[in-house]
Amino acid sequence: MSYRSLSLPLLTLAILLFCNGSACQQEQAGNKEIIYSESAFRNGDIIFQRGMNIVSTFVVSVDSRSDYSHVGIVYKSHNHTFVIHILPDDNKSKDDVVRIEPLADFLSPGKTSGIALYRFSENKRNIPSRAVDFALSFLKRRIHYDYDLDYKTREKLYCTELVWRAYRMADVDLIDGNFESVDFPFYKGKYILISNLLKSKRLEEVSINSI
Repeated sequence: MSYRSLSLPLLTLAILLFCNGSACQQEQAGNKEIIYSESAFRNGDIIFQRGMNIVSTFVVSVDSRSDYSHVGIVYKSHNHTFVIHILPDDNKSKDDVVRIEPLADFLSPGKTSGIALYRFSENKRNIPSRAVDFALSFLKRRIHYDYDLDYKTREKLYCTELVWRAYRMADVDLIDGNFESVDFPFYKGKYILISNLLKSKRLEEVSINSI
């Protein structure tokens, strides 16, 4: 059974069954602005985001080793900064394909409560740009969100898989084959979690305020 085939009551029940106490209380959207320097972002950087809704809190509860619920790849073009990423249909945009979004929109206070920026640390300068090229190819092909979260299929992607696959196609395995085993209603198997990317030996965290 796929995520998309679940009715809203069943999905809500699944979330409530997994979460306990205040662990999955919905985060309150505030007006706190993320302070950053756009010059700190480089082509191919990996940006982790903490969202503002109950689904984001649910993702963090599933992956307790991470404070983030979403991830994308930074794309620099003509002195402008964008994020290439993918999300499930939120019933607003009716669009669950790979998307490109200006950095300022990605980090808007209504959507983001926290971020972290990571960079490919090995001395192979062409790797991040190649990964971006592959991410752009996903965008051009309008690849849809994978509600089954099956990394073995290339026809669809989920957010962590997009980042992992873009770099994998550039000949770098960011998680070194260490997929995470998950046993949860409707989702049992091996997945690419946010924490898998965060602990990658091939990435290093960088300041979003550096110049």
